[in-house]
Amino acid sequence: MKMRVLWLLGLLLAVAIVARWWLGVGSIEHVPEATHPAQSSLASPPPEPMREGDMGVERTPAPPEPDASSKGAELEAAAFSGRVMDFAGNPVSAVAVELRGGSETKTCSSDSAGSFEVELTSGNWILEARHADFDRHVEVVEWIDTSRAPPHEIRLRAIRLVGIRFVDEHGAPLPATLAQTRVELRPRVVAFEADDAGVAPLEHTASLRFLTKTELKAESPKDWHAGLHVPFGRVCLAQATCLGVVGPLTRIFPNDPVVQLTLPIDPLAARLASVEIRLVDAETQAPLPNVNVSLVPPEGGNRIGPTDGEGRVSFVGVSPGFVTFSVWARGYATLDRGLGLEPGTSVSVEFALERAQQIHGVARYEDGTPFASRALHYFELNAIQEPKFRIASRSIRTDEEGRFTIWNTTSQPLIVVPDVSKVAGARTATLVRPDAANEVIVRAEQRLCFASDRLAPAGLELRCMVLDAAGYPVAQWRQRSPVADCWKLASGTYRVEWAYESGAPQSVNVEVPATGALHLPLHVDAPKGSSGR
Repeated sequence: MKMRVLWLLGLLLAVAIVARWWLGVGSIEHVPEATHPAQSSLASPPPEPMREGDMGVERTPAPPEPDASSKGAELEAAAFSGRVMDFAGNPVSAVAVELRGGSETKTCSSDSAGSFEVELTSGNWILEARHADFDRHVEVVEWIDTSRAPPHEIRLRAIRLVGIRFVDEHGAPLPATLAQTRVELRPRVVAFEADDAGVAPLEHTASLRFLTKTELKAESPKDWHAGLHVPFGRVCLAQATCLGVVGPLTRIFPNDPVVQLTLPIDPLAARLASVEIRLVDAETQAPLPNVNVSLVPPEGGNRIGPTDGEGRVSFVGVSPGFVTFSVWARGYATLDRGLGLEPGTSVSVEFALERAQQIHGVARYEDGTPFASRALHYFELNAIQEPKFRIASRSIRTDEEGRFTIWNTTSQPLIVVPDVSKVAGARTATLVRPDAANEVIVRAEQRLCFASDRLAPAGLELRCMVLDAAGYPVAQWRQRSPVADCWKLASGTYRVEWAYESGAPQSVNVEVPATGALHLPLHVDAPKGSSGR
């Protein structure tokens, strides 16, 4: 009986043990080890209390509270360092490094060891490295301030100069007029290099550099037309374009010293124009030989040619579009004309040059003292017409008695303003003519002080001009930032005009007193679409 009772108690104990294991230990195996209540209470500190602003936001464990000396350092810039090397591991010096992030731009240059350092805040920055002997490098850098960050490495691919010959479809050189035009022939280069997926194109901007005579003799064959920068070790495709005529793609191998770019000559020649200019005297109609004529084609540059014994000069192979001519002949007024050329046309024009006149005069102070050995600025009367703020002047110097002579090459009255930047006197405007006894009086100076109240928006200039009672400009100023300055003017009534280069002008009439200075605040309205500060 006793044995049966003991056996029954042992069975109940075994059942209890099994049940406890099933209900307790079996539930533990479904709980990840890291989140077990017993372990988490030992491994993690107690949760930090909620702070103001944490409501409704999923929180992560906060970093340790910084000490008093490091508070506010999160928003401060830290040193971002790097090193520039070529693909052989050699340091590259004098590399212009630019980092752009948002509205900020940071610039620096690598030293003799290829190292550079610049202060950056944490975030994404566009890094651009430029050097004349290497391909341009652009990448996005995610900068996080940490003292353990290694210097950022930049690898630059070297470039080389490849000779360019421009030929027609038969292999004959293009006319010299085409080869000598700086921007008329534009090779387009696409660089290729192999990667894991095969051969893939890479964006590359190649610079076409036309060589001088010294470079042609020292570095390249004499029949080179230009030098083209291409990256080392890459196979490139080059294509010449001119006036809408496109040549075939030509492969440039890494070891090619010279490459020929082909342009079909017939369609190209059919689009070029020619101009013949004849210059004569306006009074006698006699031809003017040995006069230099300058032609500026639509693509820019400058072609100069002298007239022959009949006063003629010809320009062939001119790009169609609007061209300008300028003529400077001794004893004659300067001539500037424009002409529109249609593709494939031949135009003849004749220009009559007016004889220049001499303007004589004397400059002196109010007390009769000569304004001796000083500069006088002069410009045309019609220069003050719209658009204003862009008056270009020339200068002459007076002799020891204040006398001056101006060659009037424009057949227009001139305005003379004395240069008083280094001497006493006021800026005054005087109209001078060829047939008059001209006298420039330098009056006693007073001060008109001004101050603009606003920074010019990015890329815009703030311009200001002062006109006297006759409407002649006596001072002009252009700058991109607020300025406080003073003009040396005579007493009297003036009109002050100012504006941004793309905005409507503002103006005010002022009276400069005979004694003291007039202070004028310039309230500047920002142009539409800009954010003047």
